[in-house]
Amino acid sequence: MKTFEKNTTLNKLLYSDDIAGVKQGLAFATSLGLSWAEMNQIASVLLDDIIIKINIGFNLEPDSELVLEFLKIQEQYEKPFTVWQTFKTELDFTIMELDYLPESIGNLINLKKLILKNKNLTSLPESIGNLENLIVLELTNNNLTTLPESIGNLENLKYLYLNGNPITDI
Repeated sequence: MKTFEKNTTLNKLLYSDDIAGVKQGLAFATSLGLSWAEMNQIASVLLDDIIIKINIGFNLEPDSELVLEFLKIQEQYEKPFTVWQTFKTELDFTIMELDYLPESIGNLINLKKLILKNKNLTSLPESIGNLENLIVLELTNNNLTTLPESIGNLENLKYLYLNGNPITDI
């Protein structure tokens, strides 16, 4: 039996009916020092549980803040969580504070639209070039002076918004 299955506090939080409870459970899980396999299982179970609850009428949505928490946790492990292979195709970080984009963003291989406007970002991780299905990248009103070379790998990118950035080198 996995560590998180034995811990009733964690179980209650992870299977909460609201995003705040899920975030608490995620923070608690992180403090337990779980293995990649255990954390990968938590990520998969959480996403499946959220999708089921949405389908039966719960007012619950996997928001960008929860995704960011997962991305930060992902950075502690060498290989990506398998849940990223089936994850949603659009992320909008507009309404949340964000001072950097985690390198693990490159694991979201199904992402088609990424909105990072008005974030005060000064750089992007090289892994952004791994987002092979990305069509829209919205970077308006940040503090980017350059873009990573890997951005050239985004063969499906059709819309790149850079207005309001002091770009000096592309």
